[in-house]
Amino acid sequence: MALVPFAELVNLFFGAAARTAFCAPQGKQPWNEFVKSERLRVFIWIIVGMFATTFVIFVLWKCLPCCRRRPTPPGGVPHGNLVWLFGHSTLAALTRAVFLIVISLLMVVVLTDLEIWAYNATPERVLNRATVCEAYIQSRRETSVGLCADLEGDGPWYNRPSVNQSAAAFIEFVDANSNETILDYMHETPGFVRGLLTYIRLGVAGMTTSLSKVTSLCLGSLVLVGIFLQPFFSGLFAQVLFIIGPTVLFMLSVGFVRWRVFSPVTAQSLHPFSTQAFDQSNWNNFLFWTYLADVLIVPFYQGIRGTMHRFYSISLQKAYFAKGGDTTWNDIKANMFCPFLILTGTVNDYVRVDDERAIHEISFSSLHTGSDVLGYVRARRPQSL
Repeated sequence: MALVPFAELVNLFFGAAARTAFCAPQGKQPWNEFVKSERLRVFIWIIVGMFATTFVIFVLWKCLPCCRRRPTPPGGVPHGNLVWLFGHSTLAALTRAVFLIVISLLMVVVLTDLEIWAYNATPERVLNRATVCEAYIQSRRETSVGLCADLEGDGPWYNRPSVNQSAAAFIEFVDANSNETILDYMHETPGFVRGLLTYIRLGVAGMTTSLSKVTSLCLGSLVLVGIFLQPFFSGLFAQVLFIIGPTVLFMLSVGFVRWRVFSPVTAQSLHPFSTQAFDQSNWNNFLFWTYLADVLIVPFYQGIRGTMHRFYSISLQKAYFAKGGDTTWNDIKANMFCPFLILTGTVNDYVRVDDERAIHEISFSSLHTGSDVLGYVRARRPQSL
């Protein structure tokens, strides 16, 4: 549900810059057109400012005497350490915010570069790119209804004097130059990645430009490398498996946002999930029902989130309780044939100032609940086991 609003925000703030780079006129590098975006520059300055703020707070938090953590004396009362806690929580919040913003900017760059890459492997694909851009720009200039996502600076990006995409201009360029010159031009303007990666990407693009196939090829190669090197590097394969999940999620998000940003120009489908090209009216209806579903789900989010926990609890109850029936701590204590039962668990959300770890053990019995670190409270005997 969160991906749809995110895709709409990316298109609203950076869609014009991405489409300007994709439809860069003949002889102009997409990167130069991309960085001209005023919104992108503001976004980059926000990132720089947040990095600087995080660094300054980190230095002050480590150097100022009032920000240092005062340990609890043996048998004494823990200090409040409010200044230390404020610095710790501020750094944690800023670090997460910077990470999310950088990931968002990286996604914009990656999806733009992938789209340019898909249309830059051969002269035929470059011509197709010029054709679809020319048709889109012409249709947008003829319509009287403007889109906020197309605004860049003082007006729509396609009304800039520098944007004059023409398929005929590329045909003249092909007719007037040799294949070597054309390939040199394509190598100079493939997107944002330069050097050796350009030739590797163009080689792969000659076989396929499908995002799912390229991602599967890269992840499969990474898994094979992890398997072969596992005897030499202990834990390498586990680390490879650990990064596959976030990588797949990131690339799926890139694919969806890429479809939202560029499908109005290229009419590409969201393969393999849908064969439909982007349609503004259908998208508006989809946005309405998605936002409505989000609003309705929010009050019940915690309950929906705990569905798997309830399923796990019921499964344990059916597997380990007599006849699958639940019982209480009071029943356990009153039964003279039942041994003194102690269950253990972990607490993940309780961190004191002196604690180095965020996980603490906790025990449950018919008498008390707690641990040496957390303290003990009397057990609620009517509580369900």
